[in-house]
Amino acid sequence: MPGRRRPRRSVLAAGAVVVAGLFGACQAPAPPTDAVGPPSVVHGPELRASAVVAVTTYRYVLPLRLWVRSSPSSTARVVGTFTRGTRVKVVGSTHGWSRIQRGTGYGWLPTAHLAVHAPPPAPRLADRVAHAYGVATVLYSTTSACGRLTTSPAQGGVLGCYELAHPGRIRVAAWMRHYSTMSPPSLGRSRTDVTARHEVAHDMIRRRCGTALPRVAGSRIEHVADAYSRLYANAPEAYYGYTASDAAKARAIHAGRCS
Repeated sequence: MPGRRRPRRSVLAAGAVVVAGLFGACQAPAPPTDAVGPPSVVHGPELRASAVVAVTTYRYVLPLRLWVRSSPSSTARVVGTFTRGTRVKVVGSTHGWSRIQRGTGYGWLPTAHLAVHAPPPAPRLADRVAHAYGVATVLYSTTSACGRLTTSPAQGGVLGCYELAHPGRIRVAAWMRHYSTMSPPSLGRSRTDVTARHEVAHDMIRRRCGTALPRVAGSRIEHVADAYSRLYANAPEAYYGYTASDAAKARAIHAGRCS
């Protein structure tokens, strides 16, 4: 894949701070959801163990992603995966493992990771990032005060927006709602994570200075916010790119020196 170009960012006169990424040269598939189909379950010889207790009941998967094993052991071959909230038919149990049936096939899941009642949906990745740093609301959309948001991870354009008129919330591209974890790594997950952290940084700056556009940042607010997200919001990369001077301004803001 060709090397990606440096994203552009700007503060719009309409009262919005924009995240723009120009990645048009990158070719990537449409973002997958975290949901997967039913696992490939084991066919053939069944477990021969008198310790297996026959049951017939239904349970729900608790983890975001849970491996299905060919036998009741954490080192057994992985034959598929289930995602959080999947309803499974349990037909046996032994030593902390539940035997599940799918059609004529069988597999094994750790009993501790199954629940009697369906768990609530897993929080989305952008929501978890925002809430961890004090931002209450994440909106997923294709439009914003910063302009039209991208419709796929590979599309160049605006990825997210901090709207100055609405403190305490951020807006990100609608496709980012598909991601609730960072595993397995993907283009969409990494852009969701770094975009959310950058927009969160704008709100963190607002809370420090009383404004998302402090005088100390001047016209470099996007670069300063980028540095702030790296220094204080655990951003995994410098998404816009910033200088040592921008980082110094971010540190000054964090210390309450905003003018």
